[in-house]
Amino acid sequence: VALSWNSPYTDNGAPVTSYSVYQSNDGKHYYLYKNNISDTQAQVMDLQASTPYWFVVTATNDVGESSYSLFTFVSTRKAACGDGICDTNFGETCATCPTDCGTCRPSAPYVSVLNHTFSSLTVGWTLSKKYTDVYYEVVISTDELNFTTVYNGTANNYTITGLEPATIYYINVGAGNSYGITFNPVYSRFSTDSTVPSQVTAPTFYRYTRNYIQIRWRTPAFTGGNSSDIINYILQISTSPSGGWSNYTVNNFIRTYKFNGLLPNTAYYFTVSAVNELGSGLASNVTSFTTPPKMCGDGVCDTDIGESCADCYLDCGACTYPACPGINKTECSGNGNCNKGVCQCSGSWFGSDCSINGTQEVQVVQRTDAVGFTIKPFASSAALQVSFDVEIISITEVTSSGSVVQQYMMNDQNLTVSKNVGKLVDGTAVQNFNFSTVLSNLANFTMALTLYETATTITFANSSVPITPNGIKFSIFINEWPFGSISNQLKIAIAPPTKTNSNKTVSTDGSNSLQWATTNINGTALYAKFTEYAILDGQIRLVQFTQDSSSNKQIISVPHFWDSAEIDPNYSVLYIPDLSSKSETGNKQNSEDSDSSADNNTAIAS
Repeated sequence: VALSWNSPYTDNGAPVTSYSVYQSNDGKHYYLYKNNISDTQAQVMDLQASTPYWFVVTATNDVGESSYSLFTFVSTRKAACGDGICDTNFGETCATCPTDCGTCRPSAPYVSVLNHTFSSLTVGWTLSKKYTDVYYEVVISTDELNFTTVYNGTANNYTITGLEPATIYYINVGAGNSYGITFNPVYSRFSTDSTVPSQVTAPTFYRYTRNYIQIRWRTPAFTGGNSSDIINYILQISTSPSGGWSNYTVNNFIRTYKFNGLLPNTAYYFTVSAVNELGSGLASNVTSFTTPPKMCGDGVCDTDIGESCADCYLDCGACTYPACPGINKTECSGNGNCNKGVCQCSGSWFGSDCSINGTQEVQVVQRTDAVGFTIKPFASSAALQVSFDVEIISITEVTSSGSVVQQYMMNDQNLTVSKNVGKLVDGTAVQNFNFSTVLSNLANFTMALTLYETATTITFANSSVPITPNGIKFSIFINEWPFGSISNQLKIAIAPPTKTNSNKTVSTDGSNSLQWATTNINGTALYAKFTEYAILDGQIRLVQFTQDSSSNKQIISVPHFWDSAEIDPNYSVLYIPDLSSKSETGNKQNSEDSDSSADNNTAIAS
């Protein structure tokens, strides 16, 4: 009860020094509650609820204490939950009146981290002293929103395992009993330790010869965390998958390495591991590659396997060649250059002795019935309005024994076609045509045609190739073919023109590899000149163009490559008034007479 009063009307000449409050339970018998009160108010505590009380006040000065004041009667209120007093004598408890008596649940404990590694955190907490039968629940999150319970028990610590290295985790511990559980409103924030980098994926092979292998690899998915940058990489090479490793260390910013001084036709095994300030991560899976055997085109004249200028001038240098054929004992009839016994004709001249001349303005039309194109001369005479169809039939991967690994029939593919007319290349007007697709093995295939409107000379595989007016540079590009083995090769089958009443002239060397071919119809000829080299992975390599006598197809045999292959034949459509009046004579050539059968026509190669 809060009491207040006024000072006496008069102090009779002696100032009041203090007041006293007296209390009674019956209004008759008073007892001192408190004296020496300097103020004119007082708070009476510890009263019973719903009980009558009488109070009087006296004043005291230096002379003595006054008589009682008039009494004041007060009856306290009945006890109630929410009055701020836990009235246990009225049955109030934490269960019935938590607002006055407090909650019956234990308070949330204080949490700390006791130990930490790159994959675990050990947390501890204070146990409740006020309550018994208390359990503790540990929850964890990585995003501060979604928490997962990892422990429920009565211990005062727990180790959380299986965590990610260098990762921040949010942890809270709640204390509970039968009345419920209490969590801290603010969770704790802990981080796991850094560790060594994760495993590097197996390296891939970028470039190679018989004497070196260049590998490349990717940065590991996890560098160790908490600014644990990669310091360097450790490369291992061996001729055995189970030991005998030689180690090489490269800088962290380098992810490719060239191993030199290797042996031909030898299997080598490789691993790569990443290193940070804490150590080396797990080495990559072992991967292997076999260097190519000694072969023509590898840049070394290997006399121990029979290479010589005669069968491998690319490695061993040029031999002394016989004179080129020509009219009136003039090499190449004065219409071209003699190169290693073979004429390279100028302008619109063609044939083994460059004695046939003529040119025809042509157009290139995409075929709708096959993967190919049609070369159509513009002719004033209806008799000369002929056309030559070129078609790529299939691409087949075969083993060294000739077994088919995978085959794609090009008629089954959907090609994207683009055309660019009137473009200038080195000052020469050209028309470009591209036919491209992605095969189901994810290899990219493009057939590109460039129609040169005037005579020019192009360079392919370090060789100069003369192009006649209205000549066609026909290129085949294949990228990222997934070979099953480095000993496998591709066979590209091309169908020659299938026109009746035409004759053919085919030039071959001793290995049945095509050098040039013509097909003529009604005095108009399609002339093809073949090169024995292609560009594989940026390197000049030997390929072979052969005539399949059983199917009348031209077959391009391409050895294994990693990234890209470019094969480049060229065609010229020439107007020849009377082809039979010219005799195609010269080195290593066969001539066949006119034949009405379409199956005997020959004109295509790469």
